Parts: sequence; structure tokens; C-alpha cells
Amino acid sequence: MRYRYTQRRHCIEDFAPGVTLLGLYFRQLQIKFKEEEEEEEEEEEEGEEEEEEEEEEEEEEEEEEEEEEEEERRREGEGRRKKRTTTTTITTMTTRR
Repeated sequence: MRYRYTQRRHCIEDFAPGVTLLGLYFRQLQIKFKEEEEEEEEEEEEGEEEEEEEEEEEEEEEEEEEEEEEEERRREGEGRRKKRTTTTTITTMTTRR
């Protein structure tokens, strides 16, 4: 009997009862598909993060541009005010004389 046992090929059921090759194959496929789905989800999340970062950068640039425009308007406004005050003082001075 010993001789027969050593000559016999081991099958999967000797190590894991109730498991077939087809079952193992499908299990491997399931694991493979799960890994692929996880990779795709990670890539999508990375893409979304990159888009969010780009949007934040664009918003920051827009805010900076708006601040620069406001500063320019203030400068122009101050210059106009100064000119107006000088012109008004000149006109008032000329009208008083």
C-alpha cells in the first residue's frame, strides 16, 4: 500500500477538500478583477484629485488677478481724486479771483 500511495498523484482535494480546479480558476479570476477595479478606482481618484488641484490653482490665480485689478483701480482712483481735488481747487481759486 505504501508503494501505491507514493505513486499516486496528489490532487487538489487531498489538500483542500471540496475544491476543484475550475473553482480555483474562478477564484483567481475574481481576485484579478477585484485588483483591476481597485486600480481603476485609484486612478479615477487620482484624476479627480488632480482636477481639484487644478481648479484650486485656477481659483487662486483668478483671486490674485482680481486683487491686482482692485489695486490698479485704487491707484487710478487715488490719482483721479488727486486730480479732481487739484482741478477743483484751481477752479475755485479762479472763480474767487
